[in-house]
Amino acid sequence: MIKLDSVNYNIDQKNILKNINLEIHPQDFLSIVGPSGAGKSTILNLLIGACKPSKGDVFVNNVNIKYLKPQALQIYRRRIGMIWQHFHLLPGQSVYENVNFAAQIFGYNKIKQTNLVMQALDRVNLTGKAHHKIHQLSGGERQRCAIARAIVNNPYLVIADEPTGNLDPKSSNEILELLTDINQSGMTVVLVTHDQNLVNQVNRRVILLKNGEVKKDIANSGYIHH
Repeated sequence: MIKLDSVNYNIDQKNILKNINLEIHPQDFLSIVGPSGAGKSTILNLLIGACKPSKGDVFVNNVNIKYLKPQALQIYRRRIGMIWQHFHLLPGQSVYENVNFAAQIFGYNKIKQTNLVMQALDRVNLTGKAHHKIHQLSGGERQRCAIARAIVNNPYLVIADEPTGNLDPKSSNEILELLTDINQSGMTVVLVTHDQNLVNQVNRRVILLKNGEVKKDIANSGYIHH
């Protein structure tokens, strides 16, 4: 489904990624770990088309996304659910409005939008707080709202960039359970994290990046040494 083929990424003659060869299959749950500066976020930016490889290719469903024009890239991104460490929610809006903001991009009618939003909120156990403002939520609830927004349009790929970085252990576990459920429902999940405990709990495929290179790629392994 996703293939990084001999990918290099350079900034000011500095090699951020070096000859990355990586395949992510449908319904994979892939954790990417490694020290700061290893290139983890750069891989995510390549997957969403926010940057283009200096060398090599990025294929998604046999389409080389580095050649997509801006409009086609925008359409491509609609099928990717993004979850960030800092939530990136609309602070003055309600939970419902934040999730509906994503549902609107496909031009569904109001009834369809409402159904999609309420289904997504149900999946993250936030139906009772649909009309709460974001500032009324705990950190864990904000991230659950962000997850609902990411999955409202049933994307085939969900990318989570340090989704538990601002959360306590209990909330982190809840977020991990949600990501696991999302994956089991058929969505591919790519998780970037510094949290070794999360990787242990997932017990799925994990790759270790160091100095812009894939040092280890282990299937069904909960622990990987840095």
